[in-house]
This record gives sequence, structure tokens and C-alpha cells, in this order.
Amino acid sequence: MQKLKIQYGSLLLCLIAVQSGFPLHAMAGSSSWTIDSKTSNVHFYTKNGASMSVQGTFSNVSGEVQYDPAMPDGSRVLAKIPLSTISTSIVKRDEDLKSVGYFDVAKYADASFVSTKFAKQAGSGSGAKRALNGKNSGSKSSTNKYVLTGKFTLHGVTRVVDVLMDLPKLTTGKAGQSRLSAIGSTVVDQGDYNLTLKKLHPDGFVWINKAITIVIKIDAVKK
Repeated sequence: MQKLKIQYGSLLLCLIAVQSGFPLHAMAGSSSWTIDSKTSNVHFYTKNGASMSVQGTFSNVSGEVQYDPAMPDGSRVLAKIPLSTISTSIVKRDEDLKSVGYFDVAKYADASFVSTKFAKQAGSGSGAKRALNGKNSGSKSSTNKYVLTGKFTLHGVTRVVDVLMDLPKLTTGKAGQSRLSAIGSTVVDQGDYNLTLKKLHPDGFVWINKAITIVIKIDAVKK
């Protein structure tokens, strides 16, 4: 059964890659990495009310990374995020978010990201302004920052987003295996994906910011 699950997961990632134009041949190269589902996650937060922050985490992120430190511009990422793993530390809220009123995980089980470009942030130019999906973070630009552009699919809708990040870090694990770690962030608008938390607050007295900040933490093992 475990072998069947692994095969099914690999097939699903391949189907996502083909549909999104991800170069499958790149995954088989010497610089291919498998995302470690045990240590990779996606954290998100948004404003609920005037100042209170609502936050949570998706776990069990899976996928592939193509990265060569000598040629970072050729980097590619394919990631799958199971929406049923959401945790906000409040069980009732998690159930509401997984219901048909919001994510509808029975119909849309996963979110996915397939990169199309990886380039150094262009200072304070257009690259920097797009770095958080068209939102201006207000932070100072850095020439050490990179922008990972890709197709993000959520709730049946696919849109192009830009993830701001540093270059991945390469380390050696306890067992001697090569490991890669990277952290990136972006901002998405709920409305762009036909989502609204107002459905969960029909009285209309709870104001929730449409903008959701997403922080992606990826750990991967070299194949």
C-alpha cells in the first residue's frame, strides 16, 4: 500500500508538470532534489479585525526542485500542497476552512506551484515591485534577493505569482546526504482565487483583509 501511495504521488506530480509546462527532463539531472515532506511547510497569515492576525500552516508539502548553484537562473520548482493539512490551532476554524464554504478540500484537495522563471531581483525596478505578486512590501530592496515566478493553482484557479527569496542554502545532512533549504514569501488576494472568508462570517461584523501573506519553507534532499 505504501508503494502504491508513492507511485500515485509521483504520477500526480508528473501530471501537474505536464499540464503546467514544467520540463520533466530537468528533474532527472544531477541537480535534482526531492522535497522533504516532513520538514517543508507553507505558513500564511492575514489580518482579522483591526490588528489581530490569523495565521496557520500547511504541512506535508511534496515535489521536486532543480537547482545548480553555478547556474541559479536555470532553477525550477514543482510543489504540491495538501489543503487538508491546514492547522490554525483552532479545530473548529480548521474545519470551517476545509469546508465547502472556503477551500472545499473535497473538491480541490491540493494547491500547486510550478515555477517558470528564477532571476535576481532588479533592484527597485519592475522586478522588485512585482516581487510580492504586485504588492509593495515596503522593505528595502536587496541585490541578493531573487524572484521565483510561477503558476500558483488554488481552488481551481491558476494565476502567476512572484516569490521573493534568497538563494537556496546547501548543506550536508547527518547521513552524509546533500540537502537544500530555501525560504520565500509572496502575497495573494483571496478574491483572485474566488475565495472569501465572509462566507464564514455571514453577520458581516468581522473584517478580514483580502491580502494573505504566504511564507514557503522548502527542505529538499539531492537525488
